[in-house]
Amino acid sequence: MSRVVLVTGGNRGIGLACARAFAAQGDRVAVTCRGEVPPEVVEAEIFPVACDVTDSEAVDAAFLAIEENLGPVEVLVANAGITRDGLVLRMSDQDFSDVVDANLTGAFRVSRRAVKGMMKGRWGRIILVSSIAGRIGQTGQANYAASKAGLVGLGRSLAKEFASRNVTVNVVAPGPIRTDMLASLPEEQQDAYAEAVPLGRLGQADEVAALVAFWPQMPLDTSPVPWSRWMVASSWADTAGPAVNPPTVLVAVTEATPLNALNACRPAVRGRRVRPVQITRETEPDGERRQFQTVHKLRGRGPLGRRLPGHPRGLLC
Repeated sequence: MSRVVLVTGGNRGIGLACARAFAAQGDRVAVTCRGEVPPEVVEAEIFPVACDVTDSEAVDAAFLAIEENLGPVEVLVANAGITRDGLVLRMSDQDFSDVVDANLTGAFRVSRRAVKGMMKGRWGRIILVSSIAGRIGQTGQANYAASKAGLVGLGRSLAKEFASRNVTVNVVAPGPIRTDMLASLPEEQQDAYAEAVPLGRLGQADEVAALVAFWPQMPLDTSPVPWSRWMVASSWADTAGPAVNPPTVLVAVTEATPLNALNACRPAVRGRRVRPVQITRETEPDGERRQFQTVHKLRGRGPLGRRLPGHPRGLLC
């Protein structure tokens, strides 16, 4: 089924890769950009719209243009972001606030605008593009790391507010990905990032895009059990780099979710290993969870009853 998809910051890097992935699936795709429209956008028949996510009026105007030409936004990928790197002692207040405004508050602005139409249609998918820097921190990127960490809290809050309207929210946190933004760093720093990845290379934007485009296709468990939705997250979200090849896709389900529904994932993952993780207990309000790996797998093997430490990668929503 064709959906209307908006990717902010979709004129390059991860955003452009996501837009092309959705377009390849037959979706009607729009991208926001502040600069020139790249030829790849035109060739893929993607609808470009000028928008600065730090301006609420510009965001509203962009959505009006998309709604007039394509229809209400059903899938939002909040990807727009900037960097203003520098050590804390040399970082100005403006450098810090500019990054937070674009990366975090900008995601809030577009999510707030998109969810209005999603609630009316009682269906919507929001995907926030964070970064591993938000989890582990990064020297010289206090502003960037803070903004990306904030996206996780934003995503969890949005998920709780709008789950009853069939609007789900997830966050993807890639490691170092070969993009124009990364290319602006010194070569020795890029090499250091690559060496820190088990594969010894930087991730590719298309690898992230495959995951992002897969999310809206996920079937949902409609039982009233808390946290009863599906969760899928790339395994590089917690490893500061690309996953082993092929990437592992984690799928968390509740006890109420039929495991045979995982067969629906098979066409979309294109050969990637899919590992379901069943939640057996959850306590509120601290959200402590205990998970056990099930024996069921689409590919590969795993020990029955193996305990998985910590929280699930990604967001349940």
